[in-house]
Amino acid sequence: MTLRNQNILFFSSDDWHSGLKTSKYHIASRLTPANKVLFINSIGLRRPTISAHDGMRILHKLKSWRQGLREVRRNLFVYTPILLPFHDLKISQVLNPQILSIQIKHVMNKLNMTKNPLIWTFLPNTLGVLKHFPDSKVIYHCVDYMCAFDGVPSEVIRKMDQNLLRKADLVFTVSNRLYQLHKQINPKTFYMPHGVDAELFSKALRDGIVLPEDLENIPKPIIGCYGLISRDWIDYKLLSYLANSHPDWSIVMIGKIDEKMENLPQSKNIYYLGLKLYEELYKYSRFFDVAIIPFNINQLTIHSNPLKVLEYLAAGKPVVSVAIPEITKLGDLVKIASNYKEFTSHVEESLKEDSEELIKKRATYARKHSWE
Repeated sequence: MTLRNQNILFFSSDDWHSGLKTSKYHIASRLTPANKVLFINSIGLRRPTISAHDGMRILHKLKSWRQGLREVRRNLFVYTPILLPFHDLKISQVLNPQILSIQIKHVMNKLNMTKNPLIWTFLPNTLGVLKHFPDSKVIYHCVDYMCAFDGVPSEVIRKMDQNLLRKADLVFTVSNRLYQLHKQINPKTFYMPHGVDAELFSKALRDGIVLPEDLENIPKPIIGCYGLISRDWIDYKLLSYLANSHPDWSIVMIGKIDEKMENLPQSKNIYYLGLKLYEELYKYSRFFDVAIIPFNINQLTIHSNPLKVLEYLAAGKPVVSVAIPEITKLGDLVKIASNYKEFTSHVEESLKEDSEELIKKRATYARKHSWE
């Protein structure tokens, strides 16, 4: 599908400057400059708790809102709206669509986006705002099983999801599980898995890459993973099992930590390096001996399609993963484990078996699945 000269309201489930360069970042970037895109930072799904962690999130949102409209690249504008955070309350469901539409229309006028925009949304709770744009076409892009996130009002989100599916003119899903689920509600549902920035991550295959400073004192072999570190996604017990089974391995976790540090697995050979620039990740994966996807098996993950697997393959890395349906499709490109012991054995095998031929095979596959 080629779009040109369109005004696009792009409701993301991530914030542009969060450091998480997920599919939303890649798609919005590639929609411009041929189209004018207003990237709306996430309006959230979770009900906030009384905690320092959520307090910081609220302060960050307020700071982002005060910054107003920002042009981050040609024809791509980012805006953070402010809404009532309690999406399960009736008053929020009534008021938020009005509050959101007022803010968006004000920004659209500034950008001269006056004709009916195409609405491209990743969030079920944008349902209510659609009535304020009655002549707009709607794309609902489903990258996660939203009602399965911890801390969201599941039934409220499920109903919003189903109603948005009915209203959407087009539905994209990144996993076959979501496709099978959603096509029952909307026959204009299409399976569209993630792509990969193969050009960026294949740089890991080049000679002469300098070892990042924060890896200098970490002993080999490095069993590495990057991405959001949260209880929703990461199997903390699996990380502990790997670390305890092989004290000679270094388990390196890179990414935003959506958790209190004291709740994370702690071991002398587990290293949390924090969030890195997306453009720098290949420099880290260059020095991974094995890349891992240590996910929980739950309703969220079995409906997912982890973007990182293609990034690992583009870097030529051997990959060991739990049995996520979208990853099992990759056949012998990835070793799949059904339990902790098998996961450990697969890492052991990967350390012994890697070769130039396998590295080339992985990178070649990834290049065939670029975003372009």
